[in-house]
Amino acid sequence: MKKTAIFFLALILLNWNTNTIQAQLAKTSIRFDAVPAVSPGMSSATVEEFNANSKAGKSFARKYENATHAKWTQLRDGSSLVHFYIDGIQTKIFYNRKGNETGMMRYYTEHELPADLRQQVKSVYYDFDIFQVTEVTVGNKTVYLVKIKDKSCTKTVRVANGEMDVVEEIENL
Repeated sequence: MKKTAIFFLALILLNWNTNTIQAQLAKTSIRFDAVPAVSPGMSSATVEEFNANSKAGKSFARKYENATHAKWTQLRDGSSLVHFYIDGIQTKIFYNRKGNETGMMRYYTEHELPADLRQQVKSVYYDFDIFQVTEVTVGNKTVYLVKIKDKSCTKTVRVANGEMDVVEEIENL
């Protein structure tokens, strides 16, 4: 029950985060990969120290050696979050206090969406354009939130376990 609650909480946070990102993108023409490597107030040394001295940092460095623009955040509960890019895809990974990966969120476009999932969405929403995909993985479960739009509306379609449903629909202005 607790894992299910955490999974759905992650989905709610993801949906909020996706909407925030979409709003930011609508206001700027900056691509995801144009984000600076380090946020204001955080030096490169701080990022390097975190990587070298924490269990999460060591685990991250081993598993994601091709990552770029890594930015670490220490959360209040002692867990960690790292934002980075790998192969041009914005990724966030959550680590618990022991340095174990607990969840991952990836943001990308239609071109990086697995072909079978793209076909599943396009078979129903063939007149819609896919403009953003958010992939959420918690444990061994992965959910895709696919943002699609046509002339009249924008929808968020959730794809999980081979099933699809609309979780958000907004009329375009």
